[in-house]
Amino acid sequence: MTTATSSWQLARRAERMNPSVIREILTVTEKPGIISFAGGLPSSKTSPVAEIHRGVAALAVTLKIYAASLAA
Repeated sequence: MTTATSSWQLARRAERMNPSVIREILTVTEKPGIISFAGGLPSSKTSPVAEIHRGVAALAVTLKIYAASLAA
C-alpha cells in the first residue's frame, strides 16, 4: 500500500487492523466540557479535585470505622 504522500509501505495485515478503542475514547476527551477518567487522564483544570479529595477522605474514614466494627 503506497500513497502519493508517502514513500513507505504498510504490511497487508495493517489494512485489516481495527482502530484502538482506547484511542477512540481519548479523542472524545479532547472535546470541551468533557471530564473523563478514562485512561487515567483527568484534567486537573476541569476536575473537581478538592471535592474528590474530600469524598475519598470521607470514604476512608467510613471504611476504617467499618473495618473496626468487623474486628470487634
